[in-house]
Amino acid sequence: MKEALMEQGVAEQDIILDYAGFSTLDSVIRAKEVFGQSSYTIISQKFQNERAVFIGRHHDIDIVGYSTTEIPFHIAPRVYIREYAARVKLLLDIYILKREPKFLGDPIII
Repeated sequence: MKEALMEQGVAEQDIILDYAGFSTLDSVIRAKEVFGQSSYTIISQKFQNERAVFIGRHHDIDIVGYSTTEIPFHIAPRVYIREYAARVKLLLDIYILKREPKFLGDPIII
């Protein structure tokens, strides 16, 4: 992702990498707790955005999703199957397990 952003003209010093964003839940919460962002936009596929926005709103984050081009089912059926499992896991993580990010760490000022 970093290289793709740089190819589009984003300066390297303007890119902050999240090395502990191991899951959508981790990344969404870390954006608030570590990077100090209480309002932001997620740019990804629609299914990823739907989960990220759900998590963010559950954690009182002002979050919106901007969706990229969809991947047709016939090209990547495993992506869609994985997504159904990810949604079940998300519900378990939020409502049953009440999971938090694996690592928070020190704040990083953006």
